[in-house]
Amino acid sequence: MRETASTSHFEGLLTTLIVKVSMLSVVEIGIIPLVCGWWLDICSLAMFDATLKDRESSFSSAPGTSIFIHWLIGMVYVYYGSLRNFNDPDFSPIQEMIHLPILEHIRKLLISAVIFGSAVLLMLWLPIRILKLLLPSFLPYTVSLNNDTQVNELSLELLLLQVILPALLEQSHTRIWL
Repeated sequence: MRETASTSHFEGLLTTLIVKVSMLSVVEIGIIPLVCGWWLDICSLAMFDATLKDRESSFSSAPGTSIFIHWLIGMVYVYYGSLRNFNDPDFSPIQEMIHLPILEHIRKLLISAVIFGSAVLLMLWLPIRILKLLLPSFLPYTVSLNNDTQVNELSLELLLLQVILPALLEQSHTRIWL
């Protein structure tokens, strides 16, 4: 009888631990990057002369694609914007999820969301507003190629996230400043 109670208690703790790590993983790998991707898109609308109606119609026509693209852009942003060194042998996110209390994780997630959101405002939305004010003819930004086709917004956003942002973050003073 005592052994059954001990086993039952252990199984309950294990189940709770699995649920905790699963939920935190979904939030950190799924929801936060998706929200960051949407926030990046919303803050860059003026750069491409787009509106929320345009994004809504795009979402209505292909919701899965829209969600995936926003998640991907957000994931790249979160990955490059993270101040953690993922190559550090002592970095173990799963162990951190197991050992830290859930309230500490929620606090860290909220702080991360505020930092990521504020960084988008300061590095994207505010410069776009200033550019529109000082040089109104500069935006919306379009690029024409030789065959007169325009590069779409997604390719410019991916260029920003894959080339420009990593180059900035590789500079140690930018990483320290952030």
